[in-house]
Amino acid sequence: MPVSIRDAGLADMADLQRVFERASRSNEHDRGLLAEHPGWLVLSDAGVIEGRTRVATDHHGAVVGFATVVIADGFAEIEDLFVEPTRMRQGIGSALVADLSARVLALHVDLLEVTANPHAMAFYEHLGFVEIRIVETPGYPASRMRRSTRWPDCVHRRGGWHGRRPPWCGRPDRRPPAGMLEP
Repeated sequence: MPVSIRDAGLADMADLQRVFERASRSNEHDRGLLAEHPGWLVLSDAGVIEGRTRVATDHHGAVVGFATVVIADGFAEIEDLFVEPTRMRQGIGSALVADLSARVLALHVDLLEVTANPHAMAFYEHLGFVEIRIVETPGYPASRMRRSTRWPDCVHRRGGWHGRRPPWCGRPDRRPPAGMLEP
């Protein structure tokens, strides 16, 4: 089912919090940490207030996912990306990343980074992100990943790559052309 993506507003906060909690708890490897640190399940409204959060809604207008970006030091970072668990693996997360990439590129920012939870690595690799280093997070070490905002979306869809993706898409053993991920 198609989704619409728009700027989030404060009126969306209860729905964003619900998606945030449900998506966070859907990962069995994080449940113990979340039980130990319930404060980690409180979603800040800063991204919404500052206009950095985009929300995906279904054809009924229900919130099914959201993403927040922060721009600093010449690159953009996906701060949050959460999808309603019952709607995962339906292209919503990919659509949100593509939306953020286009919006960031329009601001002349060429790099998009994310700190990926271990369970999300394959998702980000599929979208063309490559690991650049390991970083410590409050819960566990995680991969810091990067892709160019100028780099085309790797997700196959009608009108997209016509079944021919670049050879490095979703292939951790292959890398994009030299210079594509450099600042």
